[in-house]
Amino acid sequence: PQLRLEKIEPRWLRYEAGRWCLASFRLTTAATTIRIYAKAYSRDAGVKLMQAKTDNHYAAGDGGMSARILSDFGVIIYAFPNDGQLVALSHIRDPDRRYDLLRSLLPTQPDCWHGTLELIRYRPEETLLARLSVAGQPRAIIKLLSPEYYLLSQEQPQYRQPPMQEEVVTAELIGTSDEHHARAYTYLKGVPLNKLLGGDARYADKGVERAAEALARLHRRSIADFSELAIKSRADEIEEIRAQAARLRHLSPLLKAPATQLADVLIEQLQRYPETRALSHGHFIDRHILVGNHTTGVADLDEMYIGDANSDLGYFIAHLERHVLRGKLAAAQAKKYRGIFLRAYGEAPAERVELYTAIGLFKMASNPFQYREAEWLQQITALLKRARRIMINIDENDLLNAATAFH
Repeated sequence: PQLRLEKIEPRWLRYEAGRWCLASFRLTTAATTIRIYAKAYSRDAGVKLMQAKTDNHYAAGDGGMSARILSDFGVIIYAFPNDGQLVALSHIRDPDRRYDLLRSLLPTQPDCWHGTLELIRYRPEETLLARLSVAGQPRAIIKLLSPEYYLLSQEQPQYRQPPMQEEVVTAELIGTSDEHHARAYTYLKGVPLNKLLGGDARYADKGVERAAEALARLHRRSIADFSELAIKSRADEIEEIRAQAARLRHLSPLLKAPATQLADVLIEQLQRYPETRALSHGHFIDRHILVGNHTTGVADLDEMYIGDANSDLGYFIAHLERHVLRGKLAAAQAKKYRGIFLRAYGEAPAERVELYTAIGLFKMASNPFQYREAEWLQQITALLKRARRIMINIDENDLLNAATAFH
């Protein structure tokens, strides 16, 4: 049927150069909101379109739409909750199929089988995060994953809460379903730290302090307890930087020189430091910290590894810097939170934290493009310039220290 659209909002974009491009949108009509995504293929379009045509699991989605194949353009359009990779996504709306999903995930908790699922976050063909509630009370967090992401999560050993540690709690795995590529985690009570930042200083400052204390506790855990975790070597870190530079170069010719030059500077500085081994969160940002009355919750432990723990510190601070560039925080607020965070964490090598802050900004540099932000090219350029400024400061400090040594 013809839709009279009042608004089209770009939401998310992923681009694999020379292979495919995925873009999600929110369409608004006078009567409803429709969530769709389109995926355009290049070389193997014929194979992918044929697979989509033979797929018979499509369900009625937003606006009565399901999936549409535009063969002449090599494009497939999916309407939520249809998804080319998340096999159980359509289960969340159908009561009987949702019952099957929850029973498979939590076989020993029958009171959860008739629960409801509330969408928290969705990235097409990657992950869906939902809150499971029973009688209006949150009971668990449910994560649906693509086959690739599910396999990676299954290979990841689980973080176990150390005994007698009541102040810091973690989201622990409580159920899996190979059939549905789904995982269930304990529900953590509390307010996400990103909701506190920029607000009442009493709560925001304390939240940042508790986040740092929680991270310090995680870093102090013995890596002997996590022998199955992957080790991220210096070579791995360098490869990540080079891969990000390649992604940025594909986004715009204007990014080729600054991305390549900054990557070279980051790698050169990184190679000056010896490798260290510690338990690392892997994606420590404000929205993964839940601040409760008496506890601090740490979520999203699926990306943990053994490596340089300073990367967690730098990434958290880089995220504060990104909030400033997006206008969500004032520069003075971010500076204050940075100071609180580092003081509460304890001893940390200042220059290495600065380096990982610059690396964090570099890793985030493609986010404005992915999130379809207005003036995304300028936003990316601003992130690269900020990272470059940090590296210049490190170089200036090195020169100052060298000069001081001769006096």
